[in-house]
Amino acid sequence: MSTLIAAEGLGHGYHDEWLFKNLTLGINSGQRVALVGINGAGKSTLLKLLAERFPPLEGKIVKNKAVKIGFLDQEPQFNEGFSISDHIFSLENKQQQLIKEYEELIEDPNPDEKTLNRLYEELSEHNAWEYEHEIKTILNRMGITHLQQKISTLSGGQKKRLALAKLLIEDPEILVLDEPTNHLDIDTIEWLEKLLTTGQKTILLVTHDRYFLDNVCNTIVELDRGKIFNYNGNYAYYLEKKSEREALDATVQHKNEQLL
Repeated sequence: MSTLIAAEGLGHGYHDEWLFKNLTLGINSGQRVALVGINGAGKSTLLKLLAERFPPLEGKIVKNKAVKIGFLDQEPQFNEGFSISDHIFSLENKQQQLIKEYEELIEDPNPDEKTLNRLYEELSEHNAWEYEHEIKTILNRMGITHLQQKISTLSGGQKKRLALAKLLIEDPEILVLDEPTNHLDIDTIEWLEKLLTTGQKTILLVTHDRYFLDNVCNTIVELDRGKIFNYNGNYAYYLEKKSEREALDATVQHKNEQLL
């Protein structure tokens, strides 16, 4: 397995207090990694550093420039003047622009037949119908149906779902997700679990949803008092091995105290 992104000697903190120092961590292709730890351990900070949202105070993030990272923030930021359609569809992607034009047109109760026929032909020429179906499935699952709606009119939960939908449509090499199940119902969470575990997706996430974590992730990385502990298994495996590690640490500490 190739390493897609790595942290080398990473250190960061706020207000003269370090969250962690000299951390080393690698994320391999096909790994679905959950970052766990108590509140305040620095999980979201480490997530943002690995997503290259800002530079670390110490150390560096190493990745191939060709590798694209998609980041879902807890509170995503948008251009509030955009429509949903403006935000979702990329200007650089011809298939997406055709799909955008088509989806906006069919929302019109009286679409122009000539334009509609042209779009049918162009979508077929660019083999975009399967992609259109994938996009519609993602949008519908996220409860996004009115593409002309302005982002400024959306609730916080709708904005989070919109940000997640865009990432799933873009399908970057690495998905970095901060609380992806917030504002999702159970059916949508189960659908998302299946989507993320299909194929060889590379994922790094933070979530308080233990069932989602257990069903999606195959590697657990614990951030504990500024140190990293790796567990190659799901959340249930992590709990078992963490308990064993803590029992061993307690035994060693007890023996050391007896020697003093």
